[in-house]
Amino acid sequence: MSIEERLDRLESLDEIRQLAAKYSVTLDMRDLDMHVNLFVPDVRIVKDKTCRQALKLLADSTFRDQFTVTSHHIGNHIIDFDSPD
Repeated sequence: MSIEERLDRLESLDEIRQLAAKYSVTLDMRDLDMHVNLFVPDVRIVKDKTCRQALKLLADSTFRDQFTVTSHHIGNHIIDFDSPD
C-alpha cells in the first residue's frame, strides 16, 4: 500500500468516526438542521419520503413526543474497508 493510499485510509477512518460523533452531538443538542445535513440530500425516510426536510420533521416529532432528554455515548468502532472507495 502506497503512502498516499495509507493516508487516504487514515483520513477516511477519521471522517467515519467524526460522523458518528457528530450524529450523537447533534441529536443530544437538538440541532436538527445540523443533524439532517449529515445525511445525503435524498435520504430515504420511508418508502415515499426521501429528503432531509422529511427527516427533520420526523426527528422533531420524535423528540417532542417521545424523548425529553437523550445522552448518546459513542464507543469504539470497528471499521472495515471493502475497497478504497
